[in-house]
Amino acid sequence: MNDKKKHFLSYFSTAVFLSLLFTSLISITVTYAGLYFKIIDFKIGDIIMRVLLACVLCVFATIIICLIATRGTTKYNNELSQAILEASKGNFNYKLDPNKDLIFKDVSEAFNKMSDELSQIEILRSDFIANFSHECRTPINSICNYAELLDEPSLTPEEKKEFVNIIISESKRLNKLSDSILQLANIGVKTIHFDITEFRMDELLKEIIVEHDNEIGELNFNYAIDEVTIKAREIHIYQIINNLLNNAIKYTKTKIFISLHEDNNIVKFIISDDGIGMDENTINHIYDVAFQADKSHNNGCGLGMSIVKKIIDLENYELEILSELDKGSTFILKIDKTKELKKA
Repeated sequence: MNDKKKHFLSYFSTAVFLSLLFTSLISITVTYAGLYFKIIDFKIGDIIMRVLLACVLCVFATIIICLIATRGTTKYNNELSQAILEASKGNFNYKLDPNKDLIFKDVSEAFNKMSDELSQIEILRSDFIANFSHECRTPINSICNYAELLDEPSLTPEEKKEFVNIIISESKRLNKLSDSILQLANIGVKTIHFDITEFRMDELLKEIIVEHDNEIGELNFNYAIDEVTIKAREIHIYQIINNLLNNAIKYTKTKIFISLHEDNNIVKFIISDDGIGMDENTINHIYDVAFQADKSHNNGCGLGMSIVKKIIDLENYELEILSELDKGSTFILKIDKTKELKKA
């Protein structure tokens, strides 16, 4: 029962009660006045008195029903207040019984659903804090340890140079981690205000490939890129492609293939690698915050796919994942140019 129906029933009951009450009072007054001044005889008066008695009984019945309903509402309000108080304390296991009061069944079910969602968010938040703390601690410890070793007088120039390079590398990793956290937090909040522009997606893709030239190195890297023009938020397209390419480079064995083309207003960006691949469980958790398919790769922060997920949901894109253990993975980004993007 929705709020409008509940309000209607409440107003209707009040109107009926007041109407019966006023009718009874007016009828009683008129009847007694008529009998007193002998305007009506006793036989008619007897009939009227019976009618009035029925009206009075209806009034009392309405009063009793209203009192019972008010008592039930007050009791439910107390239970709901207690449930909200428990939820505010972080106790999301406190549930309301939807079958206990059918009038408020929808409210109870909505509250229980909210508690379940908040419980899942709390679990994700706890896992995120734990994983993020671990990811931060590793580069920070490395920086501190190697910085202390630089004070050793017995170090050779080569060793000092090696330690400095490690410190620089770990600092970059920590910086990358903080940037990823900011990106993840801002997607859907601030970045929604980036303008939708028309640009060449193939040119953006080539720029990203050039940025990763050193990382690609000696890998067998092939691509088939058509000229594609789209209207989108360029920053979001960049983040998706950049994160997918980072993953491919990180997990591949020898080769990467990239394809970009358009077919019937559907833009398809495909990236494949021959890396470690993923099983079904890994694919199901690939979007989880701070999740990494292979823990031995410590050069990432586990946030790339979470960022990709938030963007494709926000922009109504589609990402298909095909993967098999030890045979590599393929990611297919589909952008429907006929779908309207959310405005700022």
